Amino acid sequence: MKSKWKTLLLVFAFVCLLGLIDAKEAKAASPYLIKINKQQCVVTIYKKDKAGKYTKPVKAMLCSPGSATPLGTFPLKEKIRWHTLDGPCYGQYCSRIVGGVLFHSVWYYQPQPSTLSCTQYNNLGSRVSHGCVRLCVRDAKWIYD
Repeated sequence: MKSKWKTLLLVFAFVCLLGLIDAKEAKAASPYLIKINKQQCVVTIYKKDKAGKYTKPVKAMLCSPGSATPLGTFPLKEKIRWHTLDGPCYGQYCSRIVGGVLFHSVWYYQPQPSTLSCTQYNNLGSRVSHGCVRLCVRDAKWIYD
């Protein structure tokens, strides 16, 4: 049985390399699509409908992106509970978008909830980051979960 699956995976990989199947479409798709509006500083979460299309907005979040926030479509893979950011400062509930760019909470002076930067919290809704997408803790955790 294991050799059968190995053979199927090898055939699938070969077909993807030939370009006959788009590997993105062949993967199991997420029930959610996250869109970032860098101009309006809003993250909108869409849920897949019965037809398999992402048409139903289910959540909107105020954010602080930056001019270096990349454009494109990226799967979220790595999740980090507390992460050192530039500064040094710390972000909570980090989800990697691409490279060093993350969704994360507004920053903290130490990896402790009591050290949240009130100034950075008040910047939500403005383009102030170096590329990451800053969110309130509740919204960063929603994406993280």
